Amino acid sequence: MFITNCKEKATILNDYFTSQCTPLENGSVLLPLHYLTDIRLDGFEVTVDEIKEILIGLKVNKAHSPDDMSVNMINLCGPHLGFPLKMIFDNIHETGIFPNQ
Repeated sequence: MFITNCKEKATILNDYFTSQCTPLENGSVLLPLHYLTDIRLDGFEVTVDEIKEILIGLKVNKAHSPDDMSVNMINLCGPHLGFPLKMIFDNIHETGIFPNQ
């Protein structure tokens, strides 16, 4: 089957990944968050241009990332990855939650 519609591709991919795992319902509850320090990271902002510069400036002769993506590929995609990465960084900063993946 050859799918060309982006929305249909996304739906198929989502359906596949959601079928691969099921939530573990064990009745556990997260404990309340307690800060270990009074120091907070405030006024921290990353711009799309800063992210693009870093991605484009990576040295192509370095090792692949843990997901086996080459630095050359990251360089090529750098201009297009700036905004999505900024959204991720902003979300981490606003929520204080770093994604597992």
